Amino acid sequence: MPPFIPPLADPSKTASSLTSERALVSFPIEGLTQFLHGSNLETQRRIRATLEQDPVFSNADKPFQSREGMYVRSLEKASKLVELRKKHKWGEDEMMLAMMMVGDSTPQFLHEALFIPTLKTQMSDEQLKIWLPRAENYEIFG
Repeated sequence: MPPFIPPLADPSKTASSLTSERALVSFPIEGLTQFLHGSNLETQRRIRATLEQDPVFSNADKPFQSREGMYVRSLEKASKLVELRKKHKWGEDEMMLAMMMVGDSTPQFLHEALFIPTLKTQMSDEQLKIWLPRAENYEIFG
């Protein structure tokens, strides 16, 4: 399984000693998990499962890739993220979660995290009607 951020381990795949220790705690494990990872845990799990199904997001060969190879892979990941966003109708928050889970610096991270928010805060309503849909559909890229 490729490493993703934030880590959301499947409790059924943990060591038996850890499972027995968890049974001894006086608080709900799921409650602690939600506290550590946020209230949108089901969304995180759903996105993680989607990403883990696609070999493009595997980092298994990353230590053996050249700089050029890592750049090409980041472009592949960026393209696949855009495809998955459209397919699964991910909103802004879901896309940001997916990009964080991928853990690589992809070209659209700056586009999503900086360019689009800047458009939203710096443009007039008239400009937003023209440019925001284009940015959100990746017709323009910043």
